[in-house]
Amino acid sequence: MKEEIEIEARYRKADADERLYLFLQFPELRISFQEIDLEEYAANRDYIGVFDQAA
Repeated sequence: MKEEIEIEARYRKADADERLYLFLQFPELRISFQEIDLEEYAANRDYIGVFDQAA
């Protein structure tokens, strides 16, 4: 369990190449990785939306 948390933290900090490596290396964590990607996408979308509303 602790190892999974460490891998997820590493995934969050990783660039695209390392994320792909981790995604392929740890198939059992792919759902978690996808959830992280979706969370980040939603956060970026909301952040960009703030600028769209200001214009």
